Amino acid sequence: MEWFLSTEDWYKLVFNEGYAAGRVAFALIIFAMLTEVIAYRIQKKAYPWEEAGVSVALMSGHLLAGAAVHGIVFGIIAFGVYHYRLFTLTVDMNHWYMGVLLFVLCDFAYYVMHRASHSVNFLWGSHAVHHSAQRMIVLASIRLTWTPLISGVFLFYLPLVWLGFTPQWVYGMVSASLAYQFSVHTELVPRLGWLEYIIDTPSNHRVHHGTNDIYINKNFGGILMIWDHIFGTYQAELADNKAQFGLIPALPRPSNVFDIAFGQYRKIAKGLINAPSWKARLNVFFGPPQ
Repeated sequence: MEWFLSTEDWYKLVFNEGYAAGRVAFALIIFAMLTEVIAYRIQKKAYPWEEAGVSVALMSGHLLAGAAVHGIVFGIIAFGVYHYRLFTLTVDMNHWYMGVLLFVLCDFAYYVMHRASHSVNFLWGSHAVHHSAQRMIVLASIRLTWTPLISGVFLFYLPLVWLGFTPQWVYGMVSASLAYQFSVHTELVPRLGWLEYIIDTPSNHRVHHGTNDIYINKNFGGILMIWDHIFGTYQAELADNKAQFGLIPALPRPSNVFDIAFGQYRKIAKGLINAPSWKARLNVFFGPPQ
């Protein structure tokens, strides 16, 4: 696809394809939520409806914000980068191995992005929204930022576009990874034996969301856990150390969607104003979460 798209092409990309993908994602979310609610009832546990409602409200804001910046991300940035690509890398039935390569590269890019989102205060400002969930239920997976453009997530995949994979394939693969991650946000599934060392599982992801000292900044993988093993960030869930969830420090109003969506950025703004020097301001911005 060339840099400049016709009106018809834009409509098809942004609305038709996006709407179709959205319907599939919505169906998956509803199915997973109903399955989890039934499982809670069978086990005679109280389902955290308030937590679920907050997640739905946050997702609604994320969809509105995403719709507002979709054209900027894909039109100006992604297709702009693709216009200056190094190669033209084709993914289809005759080049299936390129699809495998793209999957691995996207999964690695996700690991880098995810780890950076926990290491850089400004990026954490957006990602903290996802970690605000105090219970690990399927709907915790849709607690997403209202500031997608400044979250910087899409930037980590642009090298793959510049390399020569089309933006549709790159961000489609990313979307598939996120769809898989619906399934790992639950407290109901126990450890899954040897699979724990290969792929992201509910157990591995509970560790990632855990605020226990031993669990903090662990298990950043999206689908594969190989990157966590390579870079020393893997931690298995411990039977005698049940994961606790939420933010540290806890939000004063953990069910207020505006506090969740903008609370970390308010802290960053306050830190920038009160910082005694420009060096200190840079640390507030680029340093670790505070």
